[in-house]
Amino acid sequence: MLEGASKEVHAAPFRAHGDEFFLLGWTAAEPTPCLEEIRRRVAGIALSTTGIDAKELRGTVSVGWVKSEDLRDLSVNDLKTAVEYACSEAKVNRNTVVQYVAGMKPSMVEGRGDCAGCRTKFTFHAPVSADRTKGMFCPTSGTIGAPPAI
Repeated sequence: MLEGASKEVHAAPFRAHGDEFFLLGWTAAEPTPCLEEIRRRVAGIALSTTGIDAKELRGTVSVGWVKSEDLRDLSVNDLKTAVEYACSEAKVNRNTVVQYVAGMKPSMVEGRGDCAGCRTKFTFHAPVSADRTKGMFCPTSGTIGAPPAI
């Protein structure tokens, strides 16, 4: 995906976790057009399924990025946190590119749930401001469980 996206951006991917990657690189140019091109290329990938519910699946990429010079005096962990915050904001609207800005905090929290009734495991995103004192329901069985621990 990186090849040919830009001759001015030099980057290498590193797996962060799950299906997420960090791109570490350098550029004298504005990186947003290159990142938009990578996002566009992934969105162009289509996989066809077969069977009763045959359909076409398309990929999406939510990109969060940060200029290291904006965080010059911070640690590597602070840099990773900044990238995670920007990526979290990009995921809110899906398939977007978001640059980290000083003071950015995520507007959504991610959590995981396990249904004791049907053993479904699921991931959810909720606004930071949401009331998380109430139980949540399993999307498969509808069972209401304990409030999520986030």
